[in-house]
Amino acid sequence: MGRESMRLEPGVRVLYSLQAKKDPTSFAILEIYESEEAYRHHIRTLHFRKYKEGTADMVTSLELVDCDPLVPEALIKP
Repeated sequence: MGRESMRLEPGVRVLYSLQAKKDPTSFAILEIYESEEAYRHHIRTLHFRKYKEGTADMVTSLELVDCDPLVPEALIKP
């Protein structure tokens, strides 16, 4: 899904899945969007909704952490 989102959605900068070394059942996804609007657009797409439906039974907890870049000019430009 990450590659598809990055290819189809100009505002999606990074979608990267991570697995905890000490707990192989624990995952995180690093997501970077150009703007709040780009994020809102992303969560309304068909491919995102299909992903959420397909993983709903796998997710036992979900925490969204909204962050600001420390050095905004260092972000990778499209």
